Amino acid sequence: MNPAARYLSIVVCLFASGAAGPVFAGGKASPGRLWVGAPITIDAEGRASVGRLVGAKGPLAEVARAQLSEASYFPASKDGEPVASRMYASAAIVLTLLSGGDYAVKVENIAVAPVLRIASPPLYPIESARRGQSGYVTLELTVGADGRVIRAVTVDATNALFSKAVLAVTSRWRFESSSVDASNFEYDATLPVWFQGNKSDKPPTFVCRWDERRPRWKHQVEGGCLDALIITSR
Repeated sequence: MNPAARYLSIVVCLFASGAAGPVFAGGKASPGRLWVGAPITIDAEGRASVGRLVGAKGPLAEVARAQLSEASYFPASKDGEPVASRMYASAAIVLTLLSGGDYAVKVENIAVAPVLRIASPPLYPIESARRGQSGYVTLELTVGADGRVIRAVTVDATNALFSKAVLAVTSRWRFESSSVDASNFEYDATLPVWFQGNKSDKPPTFVCRWDERRPRWKHQVEGGCLDALIITSR
């Protein structure tokens, strides 16, 4: 049995705001929805500066970066006071085909949160894989200033074997480093892990605990999970 792992970005029903954005010349994009991400710095007043965008190129990337920069954010807090911070933002670019072959470009579902960058996948328990048994583990993590996991606790699990498999590898995980007030900081995060033994089985809706120290988009919904780790048995 040779398990495979992949990431799934989960953004729960965030509120979209504003009308469709700039018109983009036809022939340079295709209609639909595209997920992008970029490092983002949010100052104490909630103003944002967006780094290099991943997931889009050229003029489309510039339009997306501009809309991410112009969005409204709540700043991070330290000792109850707003401070500058650096994290990672993901968002959906929605392209709507207009008459004449142009597209309206709109950035939606912005999520500012820690991102898991390196994850050694847990081994799928052999007996569970043979039975096609699916299940999940929800972890509460403390991530150090360098992105390493310094504490991992199972807060919910459908199977003790799944929990054991996940806890065996968390020390090798690395998160995107984050900073508040120009200093990297330790923070809490929730990470769901879904073991999919049968393709027809669907993961539940996971709820992730919110760390009030983190910055966020003004429409970002508390409880949304940016990342979930999915392990398949085939």
